[in-house]
Amino acid sequence: MQAQKIDAFTSAKWRSTETNKILISVKQVSEQHFAINAKMYIKADPQAFFALLEAADQDCSWLASCKKITILDKSLPQFRYVHTVFSSPWPAKDREMYTRSEHIFHPETQDLSIFITDISDQYPNTPGVLKLKGVSAQWSMTHQFGPWYELNYLAEATVGGWIPTWLSENLLISSTEKTFKRIRNRLQ
Repeated sequence: MQAQKIDAFTSAKWRSTETNKILISVKQVSEQHFAINAKMYIKADPQAFFALLEAADQDCSWLASCKKITILDKSLPQFRYVHTVFSSPWPAKDREMYTRSEHIFHPETQDLSIFITDISDQYPNTPGVLKLKGVSAQWSMTHQFGPWYELNYLAEATVGGWIPTWLSENLLISSTEKTFKRIRNRLQ
């Protein structure tokens, strides 16, 4: 299984764009399954970014198309079990995902890593909403110099439903760019 995940990021061809000092690369891994890598440099620290994530159940407006985030469980300090619902434009149906995240902060380097895995098979389907499957993601915030950090997001998922490939790809790129812009605006 791990070999398949790694292969998804190395076998297909990435298409990259850069706008607003945000580099976004995307590729179609297979039918309805996409991978994305986005990065930007930001003048903010990991604690501020983590605080933004921790408050997402109260305000997820920084996350493009986010309708609602529910933190299902955070009884263990470094783990979060999360349900996220995204609104989708017509003709697409709204999407949801159930994930488990593990965050690791490295005080010696001031770096933050958040690993996200799919747990959707543990939850029932919601009528009228498509469930994202095969979600695998990583947020990382790596100290560069002075107050500057590189914020990087690497993810893949199966979008499900019937959406043309060109629309899925365009929505993925535009929503990622919006999310990164909103994070920058919140943290700087």
